[in-house]
Amino acid sequence: SAQFARRSGDYKSAISHLRDAYRKNPGNIELAIQLQGLYLLNGQVDDGIALAEAIRKTNKNDAVSALLVSLKAVKKDDMLAARAVLKESFGKNSGQLWLPLVNAWLDVSQKA
Repeated sequence: SAQFARRSGDYKSAISHLRDAYRKNPGNIELAIQLQGLYLLNGQVDDGIALAEAIRKTNKNDAVSALLVSLKAVKKDDMLAARAVLKESFGKNSGQLWLPLVNAWLDVSQKA
């Protein structure tokens, strides 16, 4: 029912269904990643960030989670923490198109 709600654009219902499923299976990273995406689609960025932090406890390689946690650090003006998250998740070669842009942004902010 969460997939049907999502496909029909009813993000609120989809979030409710997935959140219930995730609470019953908190170790299910796939559910967590789907729920995180729905939070973001629905504009619930803080919920997405909170879930990103939980996801990263067991999966450092999830790109969206790494991006959200690093942007949270940027928001707190902690560029070193932001860079550490990205480095831990991706090293030097990630295949993420946005990574060079974010790294350049961090470079500029540290020089300012």
